[in-house]
Amino acid sequence: AGGEALGNDLNALLDGICTDRGGNLSGGQRQVVALARAFAFDGQFLLLDEPTSSMDTSMEAQFIKNMRTDAAEDKTILLVTHKPALLNACERIIVMEAGRIAWDGSRDQYVQLINERKAAS
Repeated sequence: AGGEALGNDLNALLDGICTDRGGNLSGGQRQVVALARAFAFDGQFLLLDEPTSSMDTSMEAQFIKNMRTDAAEDKTILLVTHKPALLNACERIIVMEAGRIAWDGSRDQYVQLINERKAAS
């Protein structure tokens, strides 16, 4: 449902239904447009800082799913987030604490570490 709604939103933009500068768009919809532009750009590197902060959960889930698409395949993406759900879109996770690297490894290693900590507490 989230993907269909997103497609409808983007089609509305293409049909000129929305006003200039996205005046009729929600914050989440504006983020989707900005992210679509970023992924369409021919650069090799993207820095995304809290890219889903204004999205609802269904739109965020669609974004996470799309992070593995062909558009992202040839890009290096540095994703800065506090949202655990976004970790599913990552291959490598670096945890920063007090300006220093506190942990560095694969997503699977991080999930294992978190599960071990939960089991120990």
